[in-house]
Amino acid sequence: MHHHIRVIGFSGKMGSGKSTAALLAKQHLARITGEPWQVVAFGDALKNIVANMCEVPLCLCYTDVGKAMVPGKPPKGLDPSMFGPEAGMPSLDVHTIDRINEVIARNLENEHIPGKEASIAKVMQIVGQ
Repeated sequence: MHHHIRVIGFSGKMGSGKSTAALLAKQHLARITGEPWQVVAFGDALKNIVANMCEVPLCLCYTDVGKAMVPGKPPKGLDPSMFGPEAGMPSLDVHTIDRINEVIARNLENEHIPGKEASIAKVMQIVGQ
């Protein structure tokens, strides 16, 4: 059996309706093609990484109230367990992870935000750069 991969992309500002449009498209396309469709958001992987770094429940990364929270301690760095097939992410070598951690720490410092004072939203913004 031959499977086709079809990708439809949505772009726009936060809160502009990308997820809603994707879910509606998924339902419509599944109905007319009879095939299952999947919605994948870039932000989901970012939120998962930040939740691990800040050691907070993932659900906090999906609400305005949660994003405004300041974790009780500075974000920890990325570690290899956050990546690879088991985590549903591409694998990264330790050297690459160390370099990313340096960039994140430098960006937090450049923003004049000590890690313990950075909101979850700010950490997501910096990690997503």
